[in-house]
Amino acid sequence: MHHAGSCLTRLGRQVFALACALGAASASAATLLGIVTERAAPTVVEAAHRHLSAHPQDRIELRTPAQLMAASDRQVAQWLGRADSVLAVSVFGDPARRLKDALARHARPQTAILAMNGEASLSLMSRDG
Repeated sequence: MHHAGSCLTRLGRQVFALACALGAASASAATLLGIVTERAAPTVVEAAHRHLSAHPQDRIELRTPAQLMAASDRQVAQWLGRADSVLAVSVFGDPARRLKDALARHARPQTAILAMNGEASLSLMSRDG
């Protein structure tokens, strides 16, 4: 019998690895911006450490929805401007609206976006850069 938490952890790792792979398609270093809830953070941090041990040239920046809301517009634009891929997990409400607006204004056309388990309208912005 599988524990639901272990399944979610495996899923989180797989999704995070996929998002990293989307941004790391080229031989050069890639940057992933992850907006993840405090609840999902331990799983994502673990996956980030594993990815970085295999791909030390990559960069992973993780933020919570609260950090997204507290950041200035300029800071959010900088985060998105550096990102080759963006991962948003379980982002709802005001943070989802802010992220959608910021993605529309600041994400480069080639930036891969993977949004899941959050606002449906944010998930619809997912794309393979």
